[in-house]
Amino acid sequence: MTEKIIFDIKAIDGQDKSVSLESLKEKAIYTAKIEVDQHYEQIVISFETDNISWFACNVYDQNQLRGQALHFIDQPVKSLFIGKKEEFNSATSISGEISPGIWLIELEVLTKAKADIHLSLEYELRKQGKIADDYLKNQIDILTNVTKKEGTEKWYKGDFHTHTTYSDGSMTRTRNLESAQKQALDFFVATDHTVVTHYWPKQEKVVVFPGTELTSPGGHANFLFIERSIFNGCKLEDMYSEAGINKIIEANQDNGLFSINHPFLSPWAWTLKETKLNLVTALEICNDPTYADNHEATERALSLWSILLNDGYRITGIGGSDSHLLPEETYSNQTVPSLIGDPGTYVYANQLSATELKSGIEAGHVVISRSGFIDYKIRGEEHLLPGDQVVVTQCTLEIKLEESNKVNFQWIVDGKVEKVDQADESHFQVNFTDEGYHWIRVDLYDLEGTFIGTTNPFYWGETEPQLETWGDALNEWKKESNSI
Repeated sequence: MTEKIIFDIKAIDGQDKSVSLESLKEKAIYTAKIEVDQHYEQIVISFETDNISWFACNVYDQNQLRGQALHFIDQPVKSLFIGKKEEFNSATSISGEISPGIWLIELEVLTKAKADIHLSLEYELRKQGKIADDYLKNQIDILTNVTKKEGTEKWYKGDFHTHTTYSDGSMTRTRNLESAQKQALDFFVATDHTVVTHYWPKQEKVVVFPGTELTSPGGHANFLFIERSIFNGCKLEDMYSEAGINKIIEANQDNGLFSINHPFLSPWAWTLKETKLNLVTALEICNDPTYADNHEATERALSLWSILLNDGYRITGIGGSDSHLLPEETYSNQTVPSLIGDPGTYVYANQLSATELKSGIEAGHVVISRSGFIDYKIRGEEHLLPGDQVVVTQCTLEIKLEESNKVNFQWIVDGKVEKVDQADESHFQVNFTDEGYHWIRVDLYDLEGTFIGTTNPFYWGETEPQLETWGDALNEWKKESNSI
């Protein structure tokens, strides 16, 4: 059985920043229903578009989200397969029964065009399923097959922000893996916009973990190491209000880790002031350093991070390449290619598994680097790692860059630069005379002043946070920025 659903939508301007998220929702969110009259083996939805730059599609059965698709103007999506067997499904769909009842299709439709737009969905209910166009004979479902790669307790190199051709990335799943291997990554988290790309080629070189990038008009954030779509129990329309975003975040507190992405990178900066800080596990400090606007955005992220640390939050700083391009491509006016694994984020974990990596991130056992591993430790207390609580108030901190290049080490103590060294290693003498709360991290720059990496802090003492929301933190950041 084949039916067609047609949307003819009058021209909208989704870039109008003067309107509220709620009013944007009224222009962007559309729904349709499919009445499934009996059991089938497969639903195939085909798309035709005109003047649409971006649309996201979620398909729900009576109980859960079953399939997702994302259309990008340069990579239009043609079809979405949802089926009873694994091979009947697209890489962004969940296999299972095609049960009779009402199925819901939810669409987020955006355009920059000053013209009317057209979107048609043709769906086919098949009694006999066929193999999906993107099915891989040798594939693994990273959502249901919990990856646990035996290994020793050590630092693992990864990337927490990557994209494929299932959203607006240029690399296929295979090319992502090839590029990650060349970058000597142990793992990365797949974080396509809105969708969960969970079928991947089975291989032994690099471990891929499931994630997704919440892509809302108010900012972007990643959910890392997820076990289900973040839209199970939520809807695309929830992205268009502060209450809805909070609903998504709170509904997924047991579903991986929540990390705010490129918090100051316009126009994708996180502007949702009601976000509760105690629900934020990580903050993306360094996002694709080959993208020109990220130089300033990184510095702002570092300064905001200092404010959060001073307030008593132990939010972990991580990095993300936000990889969109092919390895041989560069952004305009750039000479360095944009690569997966740049920067690399190193996590100390007992083994290469989602559970252990999450534990390492939550503990702050993390360093970010574009130039090899950064060895940051306490002399005589080598069992302590960045992110750990330190008892002794007199000690020597040591830091060494794996690559033997001279760099500028900036020792940040309670948010202030206390020492700068130009070398390939440095040390700092700690002598706290009080029993108060303190922290020390090190920011690294090359001799031209380009950011190379940073460490998560060592901590002394504790303090009760006073800031409650992202808006509180931004207000404090603005106060300090204006006072400099």
